[in-house]
Amino acid sequence: MKLVTGLILMLIWGSGGFSDSAEKKTDKVIKKIWADTNIKKSLINLSDTGITDDIDIDKKRVYKITTDKNETFLCILSKAKGRFDYFEYVVIIDSNLNITKTKILIYNSSHGYEITNKRWLKQFNGSGKTFNYGKNIDAVSGATFSGESITNDINTINQIAKHLKKKALI
Repeated sequence: MKLVTGLILMLIWGSGGFSDSAEKKTDKVIKKIWADTNIKKSLINLSDTGITDDIDIDKKRVYKITTDKNETFLCILSKAKGRFDYFEYVVIIDSNLNITKTKILIYNSSHGYEITNKRWLKQFNGSGKTFNYGKNIDAVSGATFSGESITNDINTINQIAKHLKKKALI
């Protein structure tokens, strides 16, 4: 029984799929940010955008958010791997390619949870520059694998955002 349960969890977490909980939490983040605004949320299929093979789009789900003021944002749900387990998080990027919000949605591992700290995550806010763990992103004791993983993954997210901007999708 444990083996079957483990295989099912590996299929869910190891695949590009996201948990229902992460999707629901993403919707809560969106509703909180745009509480007093009407928005339209539409899925962008990255495979249809001509994105180059050197940008890893695996474990990414991208939504375009359009407000009633005609402002556009990207909401990117992503999955990255800590030392032992995958974790799910969301990044909000404005039309100028500035990260406005990063939030860990699901973090199940007992190691590396320090990266879920809001203050630590705020380091990613601002321009879509290249981030380097331990240089312009503070290293976190006990969270080296998770910290490096999310840093590298956010660099990939910034590449995706730049590509979508070039394609006039944001």
